[in-house]
Amino acid sequence: MIANSCQEVTNAILGLVDKMRIRIKPIARKRHNFVYLLLAILLAISTAYIFFSFSPEYKFTVLNSGVPVLPIFLTSLIGFIFSVLTFIFIQKTQGIVISLLILFYLILRLVGLTHWLFGALFLALFVTVELFVIKKK
Repeated sequence: MIANSCQEVTNAILGLVDKMRIRIKPIARKRHNFVYLLLAILLAISTAYIFFSFSPEYKFTVLNSGVPVLPIFLTSLIGFIFSVLTFIFIQKTQGIVISLLILFYLILRLVGLTHWLFGALFLALFVTVELFVIKKK
């Protein structure tokens, strides 16, 4: 009689475990997109070439007008940072937010706004935007 009750309890537990296995879904692994890694390598090469080959005042002549090298360099640098961060974090939004943070910081430095208060306000803005993006998901 005790053996029957133990066997019934064991069967009930096994039945419960089987039901729990059906409910639990396996966690899907996120895969790295290697296109971003390839893009990061290409943009790193172009950024390094622009950095070491041209002065900041250099202008490309296109149709009798001068195109400054600085916006091309910043675009290449931000594209590189975005590609690396998107490859590492697997989320485009974090790559965009951090890339824009770096871009705006470099623009502030370029314009000459180097006071610590600008950095603190800018960091607070970045944290607010990052928390907003995380909360939205």
